[in-house]
Amino acid sequence: MLAALGAEARSLGLHLAGHVPAGVAVTELARHNFLTIEHARDLLYDCSRYGPEFRRSSGAFLDGDRGAVRPAAETRMRRTINEFDPELCRGVLATLARNGTFYVPTHVTREMDARATEADYRSDPNRRYISPARNAEWDRDLTETAAASPIVASLYDGFFHHGLKVTGMAHQAGVRIMAGSDANDTMISPGFSLHRELWLLTQAGLSAMDVLRTATTAPAAYLEKTDLLGGVSAGKEADLVLLNGNPLSDIRNTTSIAAVVVNGSLYNRDALDLLLAEAETAAKGS
Repeated sequence: MLAALGAEARSLGLHLAGHVPAGVAVTELARHNFLTIEHARDLLYDCSRYGPEFRRSSGAFLDGDRGAVRPAAETRMRRTINEFDPELCRGVLATLARNGTFYVPTHVTREMDARATEADYRSDPNRRYISPARNAEWDRDLTETAAASPIVASLYDGFFHHGLKVTGMAHQAGVRIMAGSDANDTMISPGFSLHRELWLLTQAGLSAMDVLRTATTAPAAYLEKTDLLGGVSAGKEADLVLLNGNPLSDIRNTTSIAAVVVNGSLYNRDALDLLLAEAETAAKGS
């Protein structure tokens, strides 16, 4: 089925994209015209000797096979980390790089698992832009995650940091990294969490310039619109974020926004603050 989908998409000049099916390795997806690998988990499984077993058991469970059991979170994370195989991983990454596959790790999603018990994390001020109903869902998810045993809590943290390590390896191997945040997942505030993801990519070992590329030239290449997007030059669309500080000296300066230009229209800091106030009001009333 996957091969047929990939062939049909290729005949139409299209690519496949989406979440990685439970029973399919990322290298198989890459061979069948799958253009992106989403989230820092599936790549980790396939960089582990545990990966084939995990794929078989997870795929069988989701297919409804009699007697199939989904791997427990503790088993899944522990074996993925403990059976990590650097040489196997380099082979997987080489395949992704050779096929031009983009990797969108969304480390902010795994950060939630690792930090669910932290009061300052849970009280993120950007939650004021999120509806009460969605915030209630987030609180339930955070509370459930924070109730994990000490062993599982340690594995959440280890799995998160292992993901950063593999992203660094992917970048070194020439895999095209693209910034993403999985907006509206638990504790993922649209827009704000993207800036957090950029900082996490520096913790994975990417330079500030390379991190900026994950949110500019890489998406432009993914969309096949490098003539219009991803840079500042004559003929490109007039969409700009103007900063008060140099992001090359500290990537966190991407949050110090002086103004935004969208479709040629300028929004200064006062205008942006007004939009944020309107978003907060809308969130409260939704």
